[in-house]
Amino acid sequence: MLGTVRFLLSIGMFLAIGLTIADLVAAPIVLIWRQAILGELSRRSGSHLPAQLAYAISGAQFLIAVASLLAFQFIRKLRRIIDTVADGDPFTPANAVRLNEMAWLTVAMQFVAIPAGALAGWVSALAKTRDFHIGISLSGVLLALILFVLARIFRTGAAMRDELEGTV
Repeated sequence: MLGTVRFLLSIGMFLAIGLTIADLVAAPIVLIWRQAILGELSRRSGSHLPAQLAYAISGAQFLIAVASLLAFQFIRKLRRIIDTVADGDPFTPANAVRLNEMAWLTVAMQFVAIPAGALAGWVSALAKTRDFHIGISLSGVLLALILFVLARIFRTGAAMRDELEGTV
């Protein structure tokens, strides 16, 4: 089962880095070819779309690149923890550090969601739609809290194990 998890995490890392690269490339392209892109989007929507929409789309792509890079780092740290499980020694100080870093990455992803939500609102207003659902996720905040607690548990457990080994 660990092999399957490692394989799936590898796919996730590949997809996250691919999305990061694609959005970092696409963001300036949208600005360079904004007239043609806005013309096509206006044609498809049946109404004239303002030029600011290109800036909003480019900004969204940049924020997606940041979020996917954070996701890549998160998955990479999780994979390293899985590797220690496969080695038979997951309760190490290094894993406590990784869990703590994963918690901070989760917090960072929630902070990226704030401008993403504002940007989604701006895009919605420019495109004259009302359908957007981007913002801070309660489950993301809960995940961060759980990871902070698990990091503390791992740190304490590793210290207790080291203390026990020192007394034997």
